[in-house]
Amino acid sequence: MLLEFSADESAIGRYELIGDRSTGSADWRQLIAAVINDRNNAATPGQIAMKFHRAIADWANELSGEHANVPLVLSGGCFQNGLLRTLIEAASSNRRWGLFVPQRIPPGDGGLASGQLAVADALRSAKSQQEF
Repeated sequence: MLLEFSADESAIGRYELIGDRSTGSADWRQLIAAVINDRNNAATPGQIAMKFHRAIADWANELSGEHANVPLVLSGGCFQNGLLRTLIEAASSNRRWGLFVPQRIPPGDGGLASGQLAVADALRSAKSQQEF
């Protein structure tokens, strides 16, 4: 949250995050080197935070571009970050099948707990049916 709240949205640019589309993995070395370089050259924490958020949002959109035919669903605790979510939503506005975010169930631990309850209920129901 500190990174999100310190981001200066007027900052220009983004960091480069090199990703492998086939695996969804990323090589963070270049991004970290750029952060260190910016810090050594008197960039503000707000500028660095904004460029970092843009790098993550661009990477997420690049990965999701591989699957533009299906809806994009954002879930997990990192999407409690409103800035990151907004950046991804803005870049995804032209998706054919849209973008979906949690509405009733929170994206973090609340969603995990809800999923665990759903599995427990399904197992209980399956066990009940076997007893008949």
